[in-house]
Amino acid sequence: MALSGGHGFDDIFVFVPNEGLVTLASSLLATDGCLNFFAGPQDKHFQRAINFYDVHYAFTHYVGTSGGNTDDMRAAVKLIEEKKVQAAKVVTHFLG
Repeated sequence: MALSGGHGFDDIFVFVPNEGLVTLASSLLATDGCLNFFAGPQDKHFQRAINFYDVHYAFTHYVGTSGGNTDDMRAAVKLIEEKKVQAAKVVTHFLG
């Protein structure tokens, strides 16, 4: 909190599915702060407690995103098809 002058942070992105990191990030949210959980966990039972007092009174919120939209996905497929990107270096798993 010292880095934010005690205010907390408006936006926090978590890029690693680590329980301790998620807990720490949640505790650093400012009023109306958003924690964006960008890391897709492999473990279907990955979970942490959420402070619902802060959700209600401090308006904190949580979202999970892949960071892309349909146009981004189309562009990625095109780059892979044109062999401009080696997907084996960036694909970690398939969902479906």
